[in-house]
Amino acid sequence: MHIGLGNTGKMMLITLGSVSLLAACGNKSSSSSMASKQTINLSTNAELTSLDVSKIYDKNSFTQVDQTNEGLYRYDANGKVHSALATKTQVSKDGKTYTIDIRHNTKWSNGDPVTAQDFVYSWRRAVTPSTGSQYTYLFDSIKNASQIADGKLSPTQLGVTATGKYQLKVTLAKPTTYFKMIMARETLYPLDKKAVQKYGKKYGTSSATTVSNGPFKSVGWTGTNLS
Repeated sequence: MHIGLGNTGKMMLITLGSVSLLAACGNKSSSSSMASKQTINLSTNAELTSLDVSKIYDKNSFTQVDQTNEGLYRYDANGKVHSALATKTQVSKDGKTYTIDIRHNTKWSNGDPVTAQDFVYSWRRAVTPSTGSQYTYLFDSIKNASQIADGKLSPTQLGVTATGKYQLKVTLAKPTTYFKMIMARETLYPLDKKAVQKYGKKYGTSSATTVSNGPFKSVGWTGTNLS
């Protein structure tokens, strides 16, 4: 699988083969004199299950998605959480409401802007029973998430709303001191609704049917590269 030119002008190559992931990640960091288009090799010992952030569940797929997508927060090499798309986060005194401003200059690989509504759509989709996500428990601290995952409430009742094009409001069922850590997980990354609806059930099953919002994008993965 190849990772191609992304919205920061970089290029990455992911090969399902023998090149080590560690060495490949090392190639990702470099000086400012690095060429605008670059190739990085990453390895995987098994076929990816998906590039759909709502449906992935295996380590290989999580690794690939981390190279091509970005959420509100991210983990560093030491497991500490840092802001990614989130530029400002305000937490209410009772610890149950998060108001999050997101970057204005980020685009999907198809040119669509990344907005707060992309997070609302992604999170609602993840807890919708028919989606089949194996990580709905990550949303348990959000208001109504458990009931939605159990099919008792509509996904529109999830405690997340876009209060502006680039502002997100999250209402928790109870204070959760580690909520920023949860928001750094891949299942809480945004999704471009237009792309998901365009490709339907095929979304995330190949490079051609996936869009990304990180510095790199996937190209050349057909879904069966190891066969």
